[in-house]
Amino acid sequence: MNITNFMRIAARPFCYAGLISGLLFGTNAMALTVTSSGSDGNVAANTIDNNLNTRWSANGIGQWIQYDLGGTYTVDDLSIAFYKGTERYATIEIQVSTDKKYWTTVFYGVQPSKTNSQQNFNITDTAARYVKIIGHGNTSNNWVSLTEVDINTLGGTVSSASSSSSSVKSSSSSSSSSTATGGSIPAAIYSNFEAEGSSPYVNGSSMVFQALVEKVVTSNGNGWRHELKLIKDLRQGMTKNYEYFKADVKVDLSKGGKLIALQYHAEDTGTIVKVYVSDSDESGFINSVAKDGIFDVYVRMLPASGGSEQKYALGTIKTGESFTLTSTNNYGTVTVAAFGKSKTLAVSDGGASYLKFGNYLQSQDPVGSAKCSDFAACYAKFGITTAKVTMSNVSYSRK
Repeated sequence: MNITNFMRIAARPFCYAGLISGLLFGTNAMALTVTSSGSDGNVAANTIDNNLNTRWSANGIGQWIQYDLGGTYTVDDLSIAFYKGTERYATIEIQVSTDKKYWTTVFYGVQPSKTNSQQNFNITDTAARYVKIIGHGNTSNNWVSLTEVDINTLGGTVSSASSSSSSVKSSSSSSSSSTATGGSIPAAIYSNFEAEGSSPYVNGSSMVFQALVEKVVTSNGNGWRHELKLIKDLRQGMTKNYEYFKADVKVDLSKGGKLIALQYHAEDTGTIVKVYVSDSDESGFINSVAKDGIFDVYVRMLPASGGSEQKYALGTIKTGESFTLTSTNNYGTVTVAAFGKSKTLAVSDGGASYLKFGNYLQSQDPVGSAKCSDFAACYAKFGITTAKVTMSNVSYSRK
């Protein structure tokens, strides 16, 4: 550790620059250990040796490096230097956890600038013991390669109450409203989901779902769909996993149209959470006027306590506009956020439940609630000629 880093540690008052595994500092002793999913011989410890000429490198989308801070602290920001940082842009995801069970994505995106020097990643202050950096490739290849990483905290040990699962739920909700900064589609989307219809991937950074083109139908369905759904091997009760999804959602939809952009589906034909974009006269939302070209964005949730679905207004858009949508299932407690609003509810378990997202075009009359059995005739009758959902700036994690 050189004198520059010593001064930084004293001033913050804690900075992990240059701390090597097992090294303790001051009366609030903290030990930093670092591990990784793999390497090419350039090992993880090279990122904390105060030397920009050494590095950790691993090939493949999803390769990660993880830092154990030795205790739970409020993580303020990270300073990261990238190998060949002047030649290419790297895409990374930063996750934090207090126990390696509940993980929160606090950043997903591209390095700010082309430089070999360390770059600051300012994140929402979050209680964490573990910090994980996941590689999502770069503009040249799928390698992730970091030369130096500093993890800065705001002070002493966080209280035991702040390290509880309830604190993690709060952190997840907070991070859900942060802005995504772009990047490639996460590798876990490709591996964890299967398409209903043809592949929606138009490039490495966005997905397009067109229900009127794919015309996928399912038993007991209420319209054509084009979606990605979680593969069967990963499906389980809502209370048994943590799952985070975030995307910028652009909707092109005819007046009077209605679709579901994201849902948690139960093991049977029931649904647990549904995020709608709708130009109908259904009451209780911000606009609730049918066929005026203003689409209400709202969520319906089935509570764990029983009873009927609860519905919550989030915002409004016009066709061609976008909004940022986040959904977090924190072991049975779901938070859905958009337009600066969020709703959190303990939801029904649903058996082997699963996340779906894309474009599920509903067949309801925009005035009233009459449903159609002939979807083509229904859409023609109500003038639904455009129905496209584009998702970009996607973040996804599951534990």
